Amino acid sequence: MQSVQRPWLGTTGEITLAGVPTLSLQPISPTNKTGFALSIKGSVGVHNFGTSPAFAEYTSFFPYLATTEEEAIFRPSANAINCLPVDTRVSSGEVVFPGVTVNSGFDVQGSFYVLGKSFGIKTVWAIGCFSYEDADRRTHHTKFWLRSIPTEGVGWIQLTPNIRYKPIAGFQLWGEEAD
Repeated sequence: MQSVQRPWLGTTGEITLAGVPTLSLQPISPTNKTGFALSIKGSVGVHNFGTSPAFAEYTSFFPYLATTEEEAIFRPSANAINCLPVDTRVSSGEVVFPGVTVNSGFDVQGSFYVLGKSFGIKTVWAIGCFSYEDADRRTHHTKFWLRSIPTEGVGWIQLTPNIRYKPIAGFQLWGEEAD
């Protein structure tokens, strides 16, 4: 199958949250570390920009907490995104026809542990991958980066005396890479 005749999945840039993302302390953490629980629920538009159907579409999401200024500004490495192979997916996926957009729901639950230091979480990345097959059953991937948008007019929320975060109003697309 030639590349001009294959499916090409990407986001529409429309991210809908199903509530306010939450960041809370874990009740039990290892010594000298602070544990966090992160919950983000919503959906993202998946559009087939190609000329043939995409089969077995599966979306995977992963949270990434930016705890340094550099991590808040620059998107995480593409190597941080794990595109699941066909045999490890939990469902058979959807068919996305050319020119059609479907909403892919996500429920990101993450736990993080950081060394006991002072920091502020200004940015949360929701990184992910659309895995799908073409008509010849070749697997393709589109990696994407969604960056949190802080809530306007709301200051920092203090979790502990040393740790604070900015509440999340939404997410915006910060890039895609397809193979």
